[in-house]
Amino acid sequence: MAMRPLSSVLFLGSKGPDVERLQHVLTARGFYRGEANGMFSQDGERAVQDFQRSSGLRVDGTVGPEVRSALFRDEQLEAAATAAIHAHVTAVPGGV
Repeated sequence: MAMRPLSSVLFLGSKGPDVERLQHVLTARGFYRGEANGMFSQDGERAVQDFQRSSGLRVDGTVGPEVRSALFRDEQLEAAATAAIHAHVTAVPGGV
């Protein structure tokens, strides 16, 4: 089952579950090695820029509709990101 696409434009300083999903997808694609903590850091921005460069997209470090489309083209990666998020939430004390 496909997940909903990211709901907003994401950029350096963005926070929340959409950023965490982004981090998991970038990790699954081999671009991000940091912690998936829902905070769009400079490491995340560099990972997005590397992804944009490798995908032939305009390189600005921002995740808008074009980058979202390229990132979530493969629904299996979306499913892997969802599974990773759920594993992380259940592994955290007090997780839901």
